[in-house]
Amino acid sequence: MTPVSGAGGPVVAVIIEGARPVVVSDVIAGAHGLTARERDVTGLAALGRSTRQIANELGISPFTVADHLKSVFAKVGVRSRSELVAAIYHRHYEPRADEGAHPGPYGWYLDQNVVSPAV
Repeated sequence: MTPVSGAGGPVVAVIIEGARPVVVSDVIAGAHGLTARERDVTGLAALGRSTRQIANELGISPFTVADHLKSVFAKVGVRSRSELVAAIYHRHYEPRADEGAHPGPYGWYLDQNVVSPAV
């Protein structure tokens, strides 16, 4: 919120914009009760990484990766990586696409009219 001077005294302006994918993914992960490490493993699995690749990237054993994936599957209610990716897409992204949202230059579901500040 930003204070703005108005004719009748101080006024508050609120700017609302669509959540960026990283925020959405954190909310989704939180809704399913995923731990930080389960989020890491899920993100890499969703990118198509193998168990060995995930293990190497995170510096953990492939057995630990498999344990994390089993836990994620149980929490999300799926039985495989492909079901996990499909469930996340169908529950959280497909409804937005059905409403007409399209990937924009600043994120998958960020409103096309919202311009990100220069970094």
